[in-house]
Amino acid sequence: MKSSPFTRKTRTAITAAFGTVLLAAGLVSCAPASEPAEDAPVASEPALLTAAKENGIIFGMTDSPPTTLVEADGTPGGYASLVTMEVLGRMGITEFNTLVTDFPSSISGLVSGRSDIRIGGLTPNEERCPVMAFTKPSHVLTYAFAVQPGNPKGLLSLQDLKDTDSKLGTQGATTQETIAIEVFGGDENIVILPDRQSGIDALRTDRVDAFVAPYQTLVQLLETNPGAFEIAEGYVPDLPILAQSSVVTSENADFVELYNKYFDELVEEGWVEEISDEYGFDFDLLSSPELATC
Repeated sequence: MKSSPFTRKTRTAITAAFGTVLLAAGLVSCAPASEPAEDAPVASEPALLTAAKENGIIFGMTDSPPTTLVEADGTPGGYASLVTMEVLGRMGITEFNTLVTDFPSSISGLVSGRSDIRIGGLTPNEERCPVMAFTKPSHVLTYAFAVQPGNPKGLLSLQDLKDTDSKLGTQGATTQETIAIEVFGGDENIVILPDRQSGIDALRTDRVDAFVAPYQTLVQLLETNPGAFEIAEGYVPDLPILAQSSVVTSENADFVELYNKYFDELVEEGWVEEISDEYGFDFDLLSSPELATC
């Protein structure tokens, strides 16, 4: 685990530049006219791509720095936004809009058509994979505890919280909530909080003894809440490392197939590893055998 605080570097939103390709017409032929040959089949591009090239694409996202956020000028920001915009730019999409919601609503927004792609921050699992089309993971989440300065109860795992009858703060409808309920044998000692800042506020006011969140998020929260908490040493051992992907509805699986092709190019070029390092994500974990994907 990195010990130095992560600082998100200011980046200019990535914009893909596209030139217009002029096709030469009127080819001269001296051969006599003949019956036109039967047209060869032409592969059509994904319907979502065609629509997004014409009208732009709407990102469904949560306000979860450093993964996803909205910049002061209204453009998408954060690690997952930049990766997604770079891939989509190579696919020919140049206009990006945002629909910012809470975590559960980001899925309903996608299903209802209010957004076109739910970016970053969604974990492939047995329930979601059959009904959604997931991109290849852009990064991996590892979880840590925010605890009182000095970690007076020595809380390093979910089992530690159960053994000490401590209260855990977490966001609802998340993997960490589900696993905590399993470890605790119920939800009596679990406090559901609407966002991550609320988790730190609950810790300050002794409503919870630990707040669990992605490590990179806690590092950033330390910058805006100096002295309010500390990050417990090590990742939470009884929570898995989680693949984080973007997702579209299942009928747009062909869009994901093309997306993954361009994402692989970025990996091969070293771009994904470079931006992962910049934002504090462990690029090597993308190839971990522990990582569950669709």
